[in-house]
Order: sequence, then C-alpha cells, then structure tokens
Amino acid sequence: KMFNIISLFFNQISINDGQWELLSTDSIYFDSSIDDAETVANLCATFLRKVTGFSLPISKTSIKTGISFEKSTTVKEEEGYELKTTAKGKVVISAISRKGLFNGYQTLLQLFPIEVFSDSVSQVRWVTPIVSINDYPRFQWRGFMIDTSRHFQTIDALKSIIDAMAINKLNVLHFHLVDD
Repeated sequence: KMFNIISLFFNQISINDGQWELLSTDSIYFDSSIDDAETVANLCATFLRKVTGFSLPISKTSIKTGISFEKSTTVKEEEGYELKTTAKGKVVISAISRKGLFNGYQTLLQLFPIEVFSDSVSQVRWVTPIVSINDYPRFQWRGFMIDTSRHFQTIDALKSIIDAMAINKLNVLHFHLVDD
C-alpha cells in the first residue's frame, strides 16, 4: 500500500482500507474546555480554506462530518495526540493541550495529498487513508538552529523554515542573530 511508509513515523498506527474525504459541506469543531483549542481550529480552517476553496465554518457544537478537535481521556503527554479518520466523514484529533492538538493537525496535513502545501486552490480530492494514530514526541527538546550572523536569510526564507519546523513537529528554534 502507498500509505505503509507513514507507519515508520508514529508510536502507534493502524491503517485500514478506505479513505476519508474532506468535503465542501464539512465543518471544524473545537472543544472549548482545552485552552487555545479555538486557535488551532482557526489555524486549520484558514490553512485548508486557502488550498481547498471550501468555507469550513468553525463550530463550538459537535459536528457529524468534518474535523473535530476534542479533549482526550486517554492521552497523557502534553504534546501527544490521537488522530482517527473514519469513512463516515469525520476526523477526530484528541489531546489534552493545544500543543497536542497542533501536532495532530500537522499530522492531518501530512496525510492529505501534497497539494495541501500549495499556495493556491487545488482541484484534487482531499482524501486521507482511514487511520488510527496514537503519537507523542520521543524527545522533549526537538529543535533547529538558524545562523543569520554568518548566513543571511530573507524574511520569507525564515518563515518557510519555521513552517517546515511546525510540519515536522520541532518545538525549539535557536535563532543565532550575532556573533559578538
């Protein structure tokens, strides 16, 4: 299967037959009992609206289809999350904190077709495999260093690097500004 390679990167994953598809009629739900869950839901909606062209309204009440950011009863790690897609039209990302929801959101983006990282609306089917993922970082400190004192970078290049860090779930940026 083409999705078997992703099983190398998660603590626990189950891949089943079938696909989940994001539709233009879907919504995004967030559980307001998690601090800043609304921020992650807004980030997800803004990002996906740009590439799908869908309206993706945000809801504080439970939804039947779409993307759901919920409080977990089983995840113990602050940056851990569970992501479950179903053929019935729903993706549930559950965590105990904003950091976990954000990591789950990044994994969801990785499951979509590569066009999810384009700069404009793409006319593709927005499908992911049917998966159940339980994941958390293996190391607390996962970082990247940018040395602008020796190697000058444009603002756009720095933003791209930070975006790549987020996609890869790195959580520390060492920004080396000066030598003296």
